[in-house]
Amino acid sequence: VELSPEATARLTGRARSAGITLNSVVQGLWAILLARLTARTDVVFGGTVSGRTAPVAGIEHMVGLLINTLPVRFRVRDEETLLDALTRFQDEQAPLMDHQHLGLADIQHAAGLGTLFDTAVVVENYPLDLERMRDLAGGVRLTGVDGTDATHYTLNLLVLPGERLRLHLDHRPDVLDARAARSVAEGLERLLTAVAEEPGTPVGAVDVVSAAQHELIAGGNDTAVPVPRTTLAELFARQAARTPDALATVFADERLTYAELDARAEALAAALRGRGARPEEIVAVALHRSTELVVALLAVLKSGAAYLPVDPSLPAERIAFMLSDAAPVLLLTTSDVDADLPAGTPVPRLLLDAEHAETAAPMAYAGSGPLPSHPAYVIYTSGSTGRPKAVVVEHGAIVNRLLWMQDRYGLGPDDRVLQKTPFGFDVSVWEFFWP
Repeated sequence: VELSPEATARLTGRARSAGITLNSVVQGLWAILLARLTARTDVVFGGTVSGRTAPVAGIEHMVGLLINTLPVRFRVRDEETLLDALTRFQDEQAPLMDHQHLGLADIQHAAGLGTLFDTAVVVENYPLDLERMRDLAGGVRLTGVDGTDATHYTLNLLVLPGERLRLHLDHRPDVLDARAARSVAEGLERLLTAVAEEPGTPVGAVDVVSAAQHELIAGGNDTAVPVPRTTLAELFARQAARTPDALATVFADERLTYAELDARAEALAAALRGRGARPEEIVAVALHRSTELVVALLAVLKSGAAYLPVDPSLPAERIAFMLSDAAPVLLLTTSDVDADLPAGTPVPRLLLDAEHAETAAPMAYAGSGPLPSHPAYVIYTSGSTGRPKAVVVEHGAIVNRLLWMQDRYGLGPDDRVLQKTPFGFDVSVWEFFWP
C-alpha cells in the first residue's frame, strides 16, 4: 500500500507540527487498528528498535546487527482525537527508550508470560545514501541495494518513509490469507489518511472497514428467514398427521409409529396436566435411554410444561441441587431409578411403571397450550466455573434451530438419527425432535 505524495506530505506536516515522529504515528495507529480488529482496548505488539541508543562509546559506528524487537503496549481510548492519542502514545513510549537494550526473553521472564505479541512493526528510517556508497575503497562499486525478509509473526508491518509512504505487510498464509492481510493494510491506510486530513476525528469514529467489506459483512449476516410461530409439540403433531404409519422410534425390539408415539405421549400428557403441568411450569424427567424417555419428553411438551432432564447417573448432590433450584411441579421416573435418586427432595413423583400411571388426576388443566415464547426445556450447565446454572430455551428458539437443520441437511423418510448424546446436553434435543 502506498500513500500519494500529497497525502504523505500532509501526514508528515501534521506530525511535524504536533511534534510527533513518523514512527510514533505508525505505531500508534497500528495499536488503534489492532484494537478495532480484536474488539479490545488494551493491545500489545512488537516494535523493532535500532539497538544503538545504549550509552556505549562508538556504538553508532559498530558493524553488526543490534536491532531488538520489544513489546509495545497501548490502551486505546475511543473518545480521544487521533492527534491526542498519538501524542499520548509518544509521551508514554519516550521514557522507555532507556530500556531498549533489554532482551525479549528477559522481558517475558519478568512478566511471567510466554508469547507477548503476534504482530510487529518495523519503520525503516535508517540513513542510506546510495550516491555516496557507489564508489567504495579498493575499486568495489555498489550498484544497488535490495532486501528479502520473512516473518514468523501473524502480521509484520514494514514501513518505508519517502516521498510516498509505503506500507508492506508480511503475513503468515496459514493464519491469514492474502485478501484478509490486504484488508488490514487498507485499514491502516484509512487511519493514516484520517490523521492527514482530519486529525481531530475521535478514534472511535474512524471507519477502518471499506465499503466493499461492509457489503460483504452485511451479505454474510443477512440470514433472516421467516420462522413460523409454533412450538415443538405442534411440529411433532404435524409430522404425526403427515406420516402416522411411519416408523418414529426404535429401541431394542420395540418400535413405535408416529401415531403410536403420539397416542402414548398424549395419554401421559393428560396425566401430567392433572398433576400441575402447564406453560411456565417445569417437569423433571429422570429416566435411562429408552422408548419411555422419548414418550416422557414429548408428553411434557404436549402438557405445555418445560422438561428438565435429570440424568440418573449424575452425582446425588448435583441431582438434589437441580431439583431444588428448578422447583419442578413433578418428577417423572421409574421405580428402579427412583430408588437411586437422592432422598429428601420434596418433588412429587409419577412412576411410569406403576399401575395407572397415565391416568389423569382430578382438576386437569384446561387452559391453552404453550406459546412460542414459553419455555420448552431447562438444561443446567456443567458448573465447571462455579455453581451449575439453569439455561431456559423457548419453543421459538428450538423450532428455529430444527427448521434450519431440516432446510440445510434435510432428513428424508429413509433416514435415521442415532440418539447418542445424554439428554442433559443440548445436542440431544435435535437428536430427539428433528422431524
